[in-house]
Amino acid sequence: MRIQDEAGIHADLYRRQLHEAAVSEIEAYRAERKALAEGSVSEITRKSTESARQMEIEYKNRMSGAAAHIAGKVTGKDHVLSSRDEKGNNRRA
Repeated sequence: MRIQDEAGIHADLYRRQLHEAAVSEIEAYRAERKALAEGSVSEITRKSTESARQMEIEYKNRMSGAAAHIAGKVTGKDHVLSSRDEKGNNRRA
């Protein structure tokens, strides 16, 4: 075998090894990024769900307060007891 042929074979082998190493590195990078993205998505989903629950609780509290305020204005009382409280007070009397 001539030196040039042997050098060509070694060069091809070296290029293939470098190519395989680069492809492997790229695949590892992509897998890492995909895992990070999936983690980010689940974290964003969790935070969004938590935020939505907090907003729902706050909304219910505000609407309950508003309803009590309106009922108080209508009845002329400072505060309005819930129907459960009124039933309990009627039983005690």
